[in-house]
Amino acid sequence: MGQRASSLQTDTVELKKILDEQMEDEIALQESNILWKQAYERYEKRERFGWLILGGATTLTTMMMCAIHYKRKECIIPIIPIVMVIGYEYDGLYGERFAKIRENAYFFLDDKKSEIKFAPIDLKQIDAYRSSRHF
Repeated sequence: MGQRASSLQTDTVELKKILDEQMEDEIALQESNILWKQAYERYEKRERFGWLILGGATTLTTMMMCAIHYKRKECIIPIIPIVMVIGYEYDGLYGERFAKIRENAYFFLDDKKSEIKFAPIDLKQIDAYRSSRHF
């Protein structure tokens, strides 16, 4: 009788270990999926930036030609926001804006007054959450 109880307890411990490893693998897979999606979105933005440059250059050239042809200086006014948008997008893709945003986000998360708290999830936290919610 004692051997059977000991065997069940050993099987339970081994099963819990296997399930914990499986859960950790799933968490790692989800994190890698998030990183892959971020990389994909960043590359997609870089691809769109080429089209933004072409469209902006075409629009700027058309505005300049209209200003010259009709001899109206107000045709040049929209050039300023177009150049600013292109510069903003360029800085976001190739400049330091992304690093600054990430740095400030970490600062915000570390701020004691902030309500947002972020830390990697582990199985103990998941078990505590599940036991508190009575799943």
